[in-house]
Amino acid sequence: MPTDDISSRIYNYIRGQVSGDSIVTNESAMASSSRVACVVEGCAKRATFTVAWADPKLKFTADRATKSNLIAIRLRDPKGKLLHPNAAHVRRTVGEGFVAFDIVEPLAGKWYVEVSTAIERHTRYTVGGFVDSPVRMHLALGSHQAHIGKSIDVYAKIRHNKDVISGFRATASVTRQTELEGPTHIHAKRST
Repeated sequence: MPTDDISSRIYNYIRGQVSGDSIVTNESAMASSSRVACVVEGCAKRATFTVAWADPKLKFTADRATKSNLIAIRLRDPKGKLLHPNAAHVRRTVGEGFVAFDIVEPLAGKWYVEVSTAIERHTRYTVGGFVDSPVRMHLALGSHQAHIGKSIDVYAKIRHNKDVISGFRATASVTRQTELEGPTHIHAKRST
């Protein structure tokens, strides 16, 4: 049976496939205070950031988590500014164990989802970042067999609508299923 954070990440992949949105972040982290980065490209018409946590005692707040039953979740835009909780261009949906922020015409760049609690034990949470964009990346593995210590060839093709984009640089994040403490970042040597 998958853990709650693995289930949330699986759900994010399914959501991306069903909605047609590109997944820009699908990462689990721990908080009493931490943040997850989400990169939004310049062609994005809309961005959605979701945060899910398993502890039903924790209730969402857009302010600081001053009590042990609160989980504070805030967005920081690429200019470094915290989004106002009642910003007109942000639609927020809150439910038991999750919150979603939907932003029309988001700023391009690195957004941060900041999560904090006032409890001593760390709380595991999962962030999903999705964009509605005409830019799409298609990936293919050179071989379907991976071996420890051996490189994996990954081929990428990026399209803007129907036009193929060339000369790009790529960064990949790989997580082994047996160790889900955090991703290992791999930088591509060349692009195709």
